[in-house]
Amino acid sequence: MGLIMFPLIEFKRYASPEYLGIHPLSLEIGYWSGTAWLFYFMTTFYFVFIEPHLKIFEHKYMQHMMYILLLLTCAFSAKLFVDYFNFYIPKTYIQKYPELFTHSKLVLYTIILITVATITAVRSQFIVRICFGSIIFFAILIVWGLFILFKQHTLTQYYLTILTGLHGYIEHINLFITPMNSYHGFYMYWWFSWSLIIGKFVAQYVPQGTTPIKLCLWMLIIPIIPLTIWYALLYLFFTSSYRMTTYFSIAMLMSSILFLMNSLTSIFQTSAFMLSHSSKKLNMNQALCISYFATLIFFIGYAGLSHPNEAMIEIDYVGSFAIFLLYYIAYVMMKRRHIFLPFIQNKNA
Repeated sequence: MGLIMFPLIEFKRYASPEYLGIHPLSLEIGYWSGTAWLFYFMTTFYFVFIEPHLKIFEHKYMQHMMYILLLLTCAFSAKLFVDYFNFYIPKTYIQKYPELFTHSKLVLYTIILITVATITAVRSQFIVRICFGSIIFFAILIVWGLFILFKQHTLTQYYLTILTGLHGYIEHINLFITPMNSYHGFYMYWWFSWSLIIGKFVAQYVPQGTTPIKLCLWMLIIPIIPLTIWYALLYLFFTSSYRMTTYFSIAMLMSSILFLMNSLTSIFQTSAFMLSHSSKKLNMNQALCISYFATLIFFIGYAGLSHPNEAMIEIDYVGSFAIFLLYYIAYVMMKRRHIFLPFIQNKNA
């Protein structure tokens, strides 16, 4: 969801001196693509090649902590949807019906989305369909955007914009490893909160026999190409005199809703399975119900009910919790490295 809604709002922010003169497109690529996915590769590597031997996440206490991390991260995605929703609604609608776009109403709309996601999470076929639907809709959005863009810009201009963004990212790649300012720090905490979740999710779909090098290349290339194409498109929209049409703006919002629903339904199903598996007394529906109410509590803790100032949870806390889990995993790996190192060496041989 964030990859659709964030860039057009963030490009203006990146003109600030605190971003060290780095090209705005390079910053967007760095925050969403290269460095982030390199980090996700590390957690995926763990779940594919090391976890089967250490079995850390087969312990109940780790399953419960992973369960809490899943729901906290899921609830934060819903909170961001509230923050950015109004930017993509035409201002004439907001001026005409201001009572429909207050903070409390946006919270209500998001709670409805969370409820629908919970109901549909029991149907695996629906999750697959919404996953493919969100990807296809995003692809259509890119093609539509390029069609609009090429009315004002040439293919050469677009290609040079992509090269400029990638060159700026590679040139300053060292600056993305540690926070360059508080907003970059926010992104890094967000990366950490997603890291174990994405690693565990992607690991389920890695074919047997995949080498670490192949896994690394696939996890870097597959996300970077479509995201760079999309960000370059939005950056040219931002820098040109083009005013985004109402239809395209609403299409971006709809695409964001699909991605959010995809994220919510997948996490609800995964979290409910984890809870029912770790607690033999709960069936899938009971576990799903607990996940639903816990997510609502976390979501309201992030967003507040009537005003953002009522928020009590920050992504910093969740990211710190994820960092604690990562340190614990690193500690166990060092302590029990004799168990998995022979298998890793055989993989690379």
